[in-house]
Amino acid sequence: MVIKKVTFIYFGIIAIICIGIIVVFFSGALAPGNKQLTIDEVGDLALQYINAGLIQNGKSASLVGVSIEKGLVKVKMDYEGNVLTSYATQDAKLFFPSAVDITNKANYPYVVDQNAPLVQKNSTPVDELTKFVSCLKKSNFVIYGVNTCYYTQALLAQFGGKEVVASIYVDCDKDVEVCDNKKITGFPTILVNNKEIQGETTFDNFSEITGCPVPTSN
Repeated sequence: MVIKKVTFIYFGIIAIICIGIIVVFFSGALAPGNKQLTIDEVGDLALQYINAGLIQNGKSASLVGVSIEKGLVKVKMDYEGNVLTSYATQDAKLFFPSAVDITNKANYPYVVDQNAPLVQKNSTPVDELTKFVSCLKKSNFVIYGVNTCYYTQALLAQFGGKEVVASIYVDCDKDVEVCDNKKITGFPTILVNNKEIQGETTFDNFSEITGCPVPTSN
C-alpha cells in the first residue's frame, strides 16, 4: 500500500502524517505505576486518553470492546459511528493509535519504478471474474486507488483489468473529492459497507469477508 502525505482528522485532531505508527506514552497520572492491569482497565485508560486529549467540541468516543491480539491489548472505540482500532501494551505504558503489519509487503510505501515490469493480468476467464465483481458490488465492496500506485495496478490486474473491475473501482486521481470525503490515505484501500478491510488482498480473503464464491479457472 502506498501512503501519501495528507492532512486528515483522527478523532478530531488534525495531524500530518507520511507513514508510520504513532506511539503515545501514557502519562503517570493515567497509568497507575507498575500495577498489573486487566485488559478492561487498559481499554478504559485508552478511552480516557482519547477523550481527554484528542476529542474536540465536547464530543466523545465510546468503548466497543477489548481483546488480546499479538501480545497487545486491542481496543475498539466508536466515534460518531466509525469504529476505529487502536492498541496498547498490557501495562498501558505505550499506546498505538494505529498499527501496520510490516510483515506484509503490500503495506510498504512504494515509489513507482518506471522501469518495473508490467503487471500480468489474471488468466481466469473474464466471465468468472465478472460474476465475482458483481457479487462483491452487492456487498458494497469498493476499491480506491491511483494509476501511479504499483499495488493498485497489481490488484486491478488480479481482477482482470480496470474494465472488469470498473463497477467497484474509484480512481482517486479523478474522483479526488470522493476519496477525500472517505478519508482515503493509502492505496489501494478497500471498503466494505464503508469499513476498511484488513488482511491480504486475495480472492480467498475477499470471499471470506463477503461470502462471494472465488472465481474458478478452467
